[in-house]
Amino acid sequence: MVGYSGLDGAGLFGSISAALSLQTTKSWSIDTGLLFDIEGDGEKSVGAKVGISGRM
Repeated sequence: MVGYSGLDGAGLFGSISAALSLQTTKSWSIDTGLLFDIEGDGEKSVGAKVGISGRM
């Protein structure tokens, strides 16, 4: 995603995200995600998440 913000002189910004979801035959599920942001003033941020769930 790419955008423009006129607030606070931030200017252009962009973000990249990716996700992966796996499910096993034994009803286990693994979800992952990554996020990378770049602000107009050069500030960068990175985030990640991992989730595991299953049926008992």
